[in-house]
Amino acid sequence: MNFIEITQDGAGIVKNNDSSIDGIITDSVDTCWIYVFYGTKSFAIIHDTGQLKISEICDIAKKCGEIVSVFYAVNPKESEAAHKKLQFTAHEERRKQIKNFLKLGIFTKIEIPTGSICCMKNETILVDNEYAKRGNINNIPNRKIRESINDLNNLFSPANSQSLNVDFQFDGEKYTALPKLLNTREVMTDVATLKSRLGDNDYFDFLRKAESLGVFNLT
Repeated sequence: MNFIEITQDGAGIVKNNDSSIDGIITDSVDTCWIYVFYGTKSFAIIHDTGQLKISEICDIAKKCGEIVSVFYAVNPKESEAAHKKLQFTAHEERRKQIKNFLKLGIFTKIEIPTGSICCMKNETILVDNEYAKRGNINNIPNRKIRESINDLNNLFSPANSQSLNVDFQFDGEKYTALPKLLNTREVMTDVATLKSRLGDNDYFDFLRKAESLGVFNLT
């Protein structure tokens, strides 16, 4: 069996008649929600931080053809802390909007306590890294760089703006080009400086990580 993978703020779609790919994997799921759409033409998975445009999530679902079934996966640990409960509530509201927009019926919930999930072409959902025993994983190219770009775009976007484009990482035929940074290094440094004065050093931590990966040297 062959699997492809996607990362946070990303999506992948596979045609039902593509015999070369058996499933799509995503992992490192904490407070994110995962959507899986099975349709008459294709199946897709989306790793939603809560910042993605709902309209783009729905557009990807529509590419699957007539929707046959829908799953959403959550890490049950996300409801343990108060701030995570707020995120859970926000995600639940987003799920309702997606459901209404697409005029769909039941969304089947799946819990993924290890933060990993694989949607198989035959509508089987694998959790707890079960897929690792079943075949070959085609790792996404430049994964760390891609994750760093998406982290920066997410972190330096207005909080709860739900304005990010979906990083369509696998388009049904191939892995796509890296996404672009939404802000310049200078703008992000200014924001990080302000946040640091307020006691939040996470912004500089993410900038330093991007620097070490050479993100700012990409053309």
